[in-house]
Amino acid sequence: MSKSWLTLLAGVVAVSACRGEPFGGLTNTLSAEIETADTTIFSDDAIVVRAVAQYAFGPGAPLTISWGISDTSKLAVVVLADLSGSVSAKDTGVAWVIALINEDFRDSVLVTVVNDGLVRWRVALTGVPALLPAVAGDSSVVVMHGSGTASAFSPLGEQQFTFAVCNGSLGPTLPAGKVVTTGDACTSRTDTSGTADWSLPVGDAASGVALATDGSVIVLHETGQPADVVVLSSISSAGAETWRDTLRSEALAQASAPAIAANGDIYVPWRAPADSSWLTRVAADGTVRWRVSMPGWSRYASPAIAGNRIVVGHEGGVTVYDTAGAVVWSRAFMADLPGAAVDAQASSPVIDGAGNIFVQSEAGLVSYLPGGTTQWAADSLGYGATTGGVGGPVLLLDGTMVVPCLSGAAREVCGVQQVTGNLVWRSVAGGGSAEGLVVGNAGTVFVTWKTGGGGAGEIVALWARSRVEPVGWPVAGRTTARTRRAN
Repeated sequence: MSKSWLTLLAGVVAVSACRGEPFGGLTNTLSAEIETADTTIFSDDAIVVRAVAQYAFGPGAPLTISWGISDTSKLAVVVLADLSGSVSAKDTGVAWVIALINEDFRDSVLVTVVNDGLVRWRVALTGVPALLPAVAGDSSVVVMHGSGTASAFSPLGEQQFTFAVCNGSLGPTLPAGKVVTTGDACTSRTDTSGTADWSLPVGDAASGVALATDGSVIVLHETGQPADVVVLSSISSAGAETWRDTLRSEALAQASAPAIAANGDIYVPWRAPADSSWLTRVAADGTVRWRVSMPGWSRYASPAIAGNRIVVGHEGGVTVYDTAGAVVWSRAFMADLPGAAVDAQASSPVIDGAGNIFVQSEAGLVSYLPGGTTQWAADSLGYGATTGGVGGPVLLLDGTMVVPCLSGAAREVCGVQQVTGNLVWRSVAGGGSAEGLVVGNAGTVFVTWKTGGGGAGEIVALWARSRVEPVGWPVAGRTTARTRRAN
């Protein structure tokens, strides 16, 4: 390979000569190998590449190692004292780092420069995906789509399994290598080979499940036996219903995933056909403690729990209750977001370690201090009009959060500063509208994506350099359909 296409930023660096066998007609044999594998780094980040040079035979002679790059607009390289190369990322794209000995090409490594929000991979799905995917500890992701299909993908986008599950709106949960789903006809637990551990029939309108510490599943649904009633059921890890409570003797118009507090109490919002909205507290043994009315209904929005406060995102705003069911404070979106509709839908709230609350709505993204004062409101980062649920924020360790946001007529994904609400980055994924998202332990953002006329979808993986914040609510399963705080 000619060096005419290389830019040698460091020049030539001398290496102390090695003495081999006495000269007897043998010539120097030189080899070099770059130890770093193919690498992806973020803009403004840097990596070190190292070369191993061997001097085999012949008399001592000057030996030089040089580092070059194929595209100086993408990368810059500086030779370090130990002759390794410090490679700094510049603009997004790819470039080669080249090692030369005595100005002869010996080895190269491909470096890809990315930014937060750039597409890592995308896979087409049959049918519309559920609002929220779920991500496992190894950063593989499971998404429900179509009429009750679950598909799992590795962090690199390789399909791992696909099998039939109960058709639901919120998405699956992933307890210990299992896939738990609930939907229009059943609640089931399946292993990753597609074999069902158990499946129980439920009535209509079940949306999401809560997972208790003993492995049992809590599901809100409707049953028609003997008449349409709102029911909360507990299903053991073995698949047996352990208790069932009738919350109200009327049909269930809208269900959300329940939330479970650290003491095992269950909080679940739901809506009846007559537009009455309720929050119910149920003890771990199934005893109903209280039921209070809510100012609006929660479409697929689970409560968040922090200590003795239950935070509910609902139609028109956010309300915080204490454990006795009394309202601590309530805030309407109209008070902070110009043009917000009185019935603007809200996401599941997210709470950071300091008690600050973050909630996405159709009209904008809002942060509240623990006492109810608005910290900031960003009407430019709203979710946009929807006939389904609203995807919620996910807090990251670097002090930002990712959230489905509005860009023109399409929803995308935004990175936002938690303290100020300022936009840090916006995805350029395009080709549809982002719905719900989760973040894996490796930092990758997984998004369910509607495409075309709404009859198809994708699972899209976006680059992100920071992992999910472990104190944010909810955390189990890394998705806003999940139900428990880690503490």
